[in-house]
Amino acid sequence: MRKILLQIFIFSVLFIVTFTINRVLMQNSFIPTGLISDKNGIFLMYLLGVFHDIRFLSAAFLPFLLCGFLSLIFSNIKINNKLVIYSKNFYFIFSSIYIIVISCLCIGFSYAKYYYYEIYKTKFDIFMFTLKDDNTKTI
Repeated sequence: MRKILLQIFIFSVLFIVTFTINRVLMQNSFIPTGLISDKNGIFLMYLLGVFHDIRFLSAAFLPFLLCGFLSLIFSNIKINNKLVIYSKNFYFIFSSIYIIVISCLCIGFSYAKYYYYEIYKTKFDIFMFTLKDDNTKTI
């Protein structure tokens, strides 16, 4: 269980640092220097950003926590040693694939958010989703 919690903690910190770097890059690119004089507002922006990152990551890493609790429950049950080895291999493969998918999604959405704001000067909105449905009347 300690290894699973350590894995969740390490990847959460890595993702929070990545998202914070994304916020710094967006701040340097899009916020005029005159608005940066309000240090409390900038600090609040980063603090709320980290809060939302933690909220997202707690939901994203919930399957790992569930695996940890299941391993605690089944650790007291006497079962076949081969089953224990297979379950460890399954967890290793599952966690590796899951982290790769979550990482690709997070990095992809970070880039998409940055370039969408650079082009349209707004956050993701309804316009993006109407393009998906090929509603060209909105353009």
